[in-house]
Amino acid sequence: MAEQDEAGKFGVAPSARRPSTLVRILGWCLVPGTWYLALRYSWEATVLTARNGPQNIGFTFEHTSLLALPVLFSACLAYLWAVFVLGWVGWCVWRHERIDRIIWIEFAALGVPCFILLLIPGMS
Repeated sequence: MAEQDEAGKFGVAPSARRPSTLVRILGWCLVPGTWYLALRYSWEATVLTARNGPQNIGFTFEHTSLLALPVLFSACLAYLWAVFVLGWVGWCVWRHERIDRIIWIEFAALGVPCFILLLIPGMS
């Protein structure tokens, strides 16, 4: 039982750092919208362009869908969230503090669609 107390819940040492709960909840709330936008724009840039020729990526989605405003807002906040968390991780590394594994999972969940959006021509 002493080993479990030392390791903490789920094997994470008590000294591992996490950002505030509000930051983590905001990050998880931004994941679906950012992934939707990244996948939608990727589909338009690849499959739809191959079928129908050159496109204005995102034009139809942004002008006809009711999801456009919340999804675009989600993607913009995801970039800000990623920059904030990356700065926080840098601060913790500079101070030689351990970082909880869940932060890396959250950063990957939002970092990958943000990176996809940067790769799409005309979106970066």
